[in-house]
Amino acid sequence: MPPLEFQSSATPPSAGLPELGPAPNGVSVLVDPRLTECRSAIQLVYVELGTAHVWIAAGVVLAWYLLFTFIAIYVLKLMPMITFGVIEHQTTGEQLKETVRNIWTNVGLVGALLLTITAPVLMNDDIAEVTTELPILGTLCMGFAATLECVVHLVFSEALNHVGVLRYLAANFGAIGGPVISMSFATFNLCISVILWCMIKVGLPCTMLIGVIFVYHAVILIGNFNNGSKFTPNRHDKDAWMWLWAEADPEIAPRKLTNAKVLFCSKRQHRVLHARLMDAKTAHTALMKFEQEPNFSNPSSQQGREDGACVPSA
Repeated sequence: MPPLEFQSSATPPSAGLPELGPAPNGVSVLVDPRLTECRSAIQLVYVELGTAHVWIAAGVVLAWYLLFTFIAIYVLKLMPMITFGVIEHQTTGEQLKETVRNIWTNVGLVGALLLTITAPVLMNDDIAEVTTELPILGTLCMGFAATLECVVHLVFSEALNHVGVLRYLAANFGAIGGPVISMSFATFNLCISVILWCMIKVGLPCTMLIGVIFVYHAVILIGNFNNGSKFTPNRHDKDAWMWLWAEADPEIAPRKLTNAKVLFCSKRQHRVLHARLMDAKTAHTALMKFEQEPNFSNPSSQQGREDGACVPSA
């Protein structure tokens, strides 16, 4: 029986299978059409350089980020202000670890929620616009930063006692203020993205309406932050006037001599708030007297003031 001879590519393919090409030994290779479809689906990945307006938009976002960071950290010094504000408001050192743990947990959760909002938006081609994607990308990055900062601080402070946590905050003055600033920047970028999206999809009237609402709430937020940063539980501090009006007897003290905040508070609300403050002060004074007894098992917690301010140990 003569040996079989395999023809080269001159032999037509059989059974409708396309010819991929001659093999090194001259034998024609027949392949499955599905393999050729898979091969044709593989394409090279090209990096799109983008147009000029894309680079300009990216530069604007980067410049805004650097400007915001410089003003928040080096001009206004918000990071140490927030961190040491929490330390100042803490009445007892034993509760400081639980306080900062709750702050880091809550900020990290909000950052994770922002990630679940912004990540699908960037991957959705139907609503993707370069103008709106860049601020959302800033939101995504700052949300990642806030969440990871909180995770790092939780890990390194978990094994510390309340004294160690206080030293940790002194060594890392941005441990609380840093994640809060990152979350503020992420939320602001998200608001900018919404405004730009409305400008592109809806029109100028709706954009102006939403912009005015955002500016109004931004002013309120800045006022709340200012009041929170100035608050002090020490009645002898110069900023104690913010709450001293509530401890004044509403039946005796003339309303015109109290703080302007009383204008938003009715006489009945003033009376209820005054009663609750007096009850809280009485309970706090009784607790301090109980802890200062000679046979009390925890003499290290005898420090404290009637008004709730923290008294550092010598």
